Amino acid sequence: MSRCIFFFDRQYRRTRIFIILFLILIPLSCSSVFDIEELSEAEPVPFEILRGSPMPYEDEESTSITRCRLNYSNIETSAGEAELIITSKDEFQTYIICNEDTQVDFNDSFLLAGTKGHHQCLLLYGQGLFLQDGTLVYRVEIREAACLVPTAASYIVKVPREYLRYPVEFDLFWGDWEEE
Repeated sequence: MSRCIFFFDRQYRRTRIFIILFLILIPLSCSSVFDIEELSEAEPVPFEILRGSPMPYEDEESTSITRCRLNYSNIETSAGEAELIITSKDEFQTYIICNEDTQVDFNDSFLLAGTKGHHQCLLLYGQGLFLQDGTLVYRVEIREAACLVPTAASYIVKVPREYLRYPVEFDLFWGDWEEE
C-alpha cells in the first residue's frame, strides 16, 4: 500500500518527474539520430606542394619538392616554430623565396607555410590538407633522423583561395623514423 501512496502523493512529485524523465532519456541517449564519426570525417582539400613532400600514403615513391623556401631573416619564430598564412604578394615577397618559374596568383590562391626547429636532424615526411568540422587542417608529419645536428623542417603549400574563409589549424605530427 505504501508504494501506491508514493506514486500519487504530492510531496513526491519532483521525484516522480525525475524518475520518469530518467527512464525516458536513457534509452533515447543510447540511440543516435546522427553519426558522430560522420561529423568529424575529413574531406581532402586540393593543394600544390612548394616545399616538402606529400603524405606517404598518397605516393610512396615521391621525393622532396623544393620550389620555394622560407626567408628566415624576416620570420620571427617562437621556440623555433612559425606558422604563416600568406595572402598577398607583399607578404609573399617578405617571407618566401621561390625559383623563377614558380608563380603564385593571389587572386586564385594563398599559401600556408611553417617551420619547426629541433635539437637534431628532422625530416619532413609528408603533408596533407583537409577540411574537418569547418576548419582547414594542414597536417605535417615530421620525423627525427639519426644525427645530432640542429635543423629546421619547413613546409609550404599553395591552396585554392576559396578555402581562405575557413579557420586554419596547423597540425604538426611527430612520426617515428624507426617504425618502418
